[in-house]
Amino acid sequence: MEALQNWEVLDRVMVFLVGDARSAAEVFGDVLVRQVLKGSRQSQSGGGGSCVGLGDLIRAMASQGVGSPTRSSISIQDQALLAVLHGGDQTFSYVTLASQLELKSSGQEANWEVAQRVHSARMKWAWSRRLDFPRWNQIQGEACPELDVRAPWMQRVMDREYEPRVQSLITTHVAQCSECLEKMNRYRYFHTQIESAVRKELREIETRGESQGWDRSTRHRWYQKLLRDGVRLTRGIRIEF
Repeated sequence: MEALQNWEVLDRVMVFLVGDARSAAEVFGDVLVRQVLKGSRQSQSGGGGSCVGLGDLIRAMASQGVGSPTRSSISIQDQALLAVLHGGDQTFSYVTLASQLELKSSGQEANWEVAQRVHSARMKWAWSRRLDFPRWNQIQGEACPELDVRAPWMQRVMDREYEPRVQSLITTHVAQCSECLEKMNRYRYFHTQIESAVRKELREIETRGESQGWDRSTRHRWYQKLLRDGVRLTRGIRIEF
């Protein structure tokens, strides 16, 4: 059976979405069991094992109606994006996020859709937590990157979404342009606020989980047990991101 891959990411997302470590483990465990059974059917018909991804978690949240009551104004999908991008040290490209969100669009169109969703999620989070919004003037020279308020270029620089050559050109320009440098610094501060707020909430949830005996290690053993039990049914499932 293939070992758990990036279980920490999906576990973190679920904990953030549900707002309670034990309940998050129960929902995630239910997703695993369902995918084990799905994998069993696929194996019997000659298919491969079943994968667990971000889309499965979002659907589980929607179907079971669980979630943090303090975030009712922010969609489950937006919350999942925030947990993925700001909850840990791993970095994920917009391409990966597009595939995990199971968008109908593809290629550059999908990347642009993710870029807009990411910016929207951050702005909604800032609004709900009364954080400072990034404010910048519209002054720019002919050599300045075009500023699209739906997904500012500063966001894409911070998320390292430009190809290396373009990223380097923009970085060089910012170092020489006071207007763009100010925009970059303002967005960087906004980005830092979002990350700090998301991680603070995650720490609080994890602290409560530890006091209830549902720390990360306990949850990990729980997921592994579910997967071991699933070996009797199928060749195994993969948790992928």
